[in-house]
Amino acid sequence: MRTLLFIVLALRIPSGMAQGVEADLQALNAHFSSIATFTVDRDDRLITEYTNNGQAYRVDQVYIEFLAPSTCSHNAEENTVMLQCNSDHAKCIDKEIRKSGVISQTGRINLPTPAGDPNGAKAIELLTALVNDVQAEQRTSDTGTKKKDKRTK
Repeated sequence: MRTLLFIVLALRIPSGMAQGVEADLQALNAHFSSIATFTVDRDDRLITEYTNNGQAYRVDQVYIEFLAPSTCSHNAEENTVMLQCNSDHAKCIDKEIRKSGVISQTGRINLPTPAGDPNGAKAIELLTALVNDVQAEQRTSDTGTKKKDKRTK
């Protein structure tokens, strides 16, 4: 059982990821515990798996470098926390609806606001911290390689 847990954790947190990013993910996952699960893969994509009663119904994937953390906000009318793509990558998010298998591109992530965070302030803080930390890590990376967006704007 411990071996299985280790394997699952190893797959969810790529080696070489900064401790700050790991802490950001843990805090974000705790805050959105029954709503969504966040991971960052080896290509620095944010993968958000939305759940309802423990079942995944949607998955969003986006290269974190294409997100604009300054756009993170709460939409009171929809009761969601939103995060948008930067202007150079208008539809940078792949959204997959699990039941139908349909994948579409969109320009924003819409997360249901967690209970106990009525205006989404904590969710915004945590999501912005993750994006900022990954983007800072990318800027200071020794590899010097940048991911290319294969889609047109």
